[in-house]
Amino acid sequence: GVNDIAANKTTEEMKALAVSAIQAARARNARVVFTTVGPYDAASGAQQTVMNEYNTFIKAIGVPVLDLNQMCNSGSNTFASYCTSGDGLHPGQSFNGGAERWGKGFLDMLPLLP
Repeated sequence: GVNDIAANKTTEEMKALAVSAIQAARARNARVVFTTVGPYDAASGAQQTVMNEYNTFIKAIGVPVLDLNQMCNSGSNTFASYCTSGDGLHPGQSFNGGAERWGKGFLDMLPLLP
């Protein structure tokens, strides 16, 4: 996620971590749900490219995905004002803020789980 982006991991490194996590979860018969990486206001151009590539990969990986980036992106790859806590990294806690939107998104995904 954002920590990997901030640590300048490559798209390929992040993909490998995602595949490994899915394999480990499935080996334990766990249900798998992924999210895209949400907006990250401090991302450099190169980091934003990796985030975009990773998010595209996650949406095509074959598991239910909650698109946090789409839910709270301002349209310019920053947190939309209605979603942010103000730090450009974490969802807001206010009524109808990012955390509530994300929570409702996960609830909506429950019927998609096998």
